[in-house]
Amino acid sequence: MKKTLFLGLGNPILSDDAVGIRVVQEIEKMLGDRDGICFARESVDGLRLLDVIRGYDRLIIVDAIRTRDRPGSLYELSIGELEKAIHLTCVHSINFATALRMAKEAGEKIPEEMSIYGVGVRSVREFKERMSPEVERSVPGIARRVVKKEMGERDDRCVKTRSKF
Repeated sequence: MKKTLFLGLGNPILSDDAVGIRVVQEIEKMLGDRDGICFARESVDGLRLLDVIRGYDRLIIVDAIRTRDRPGSLYELSIGELEKAIHLTCVHSINFATALRMAKEAGEKIPEEMSIYGVGVRSVREFKERMSPEVERSVPGIARRVVKKEMGERDDRCVKTRSKF
């Protein structure tokens, strides 16, 4: 059985930046306690993420993303598109894509399968423990769509553009 990690990234006191954490909390409520599935919520980036994901076969990440679309839009990102994600890139350290490459080259046990979801946000710089209303309303639906996709259920209605749900 593959060991899977659902990882929500964000900061719970920076308004919409908490969306990754909130979506993974919702997914954990939906899936409950299942063999081989773990859940984590973190406020780290770059190399520090390697400690979190080490030892898993499969990784599903949810993070806030800056976009021009309406807040609460869901995107599926590739490693090459990570510059849009807030916590998966960092101007002060090595970004996540580079950290992954370095870990692979060093022979680290990191997930072979990876899905990365970005949720469009309005504000990630305001100190507020509440997300904007539109992002808050989107959390349950996003959690359901991620679970459907990652747990093998097909729902073509979710796909709006090439990488956007």
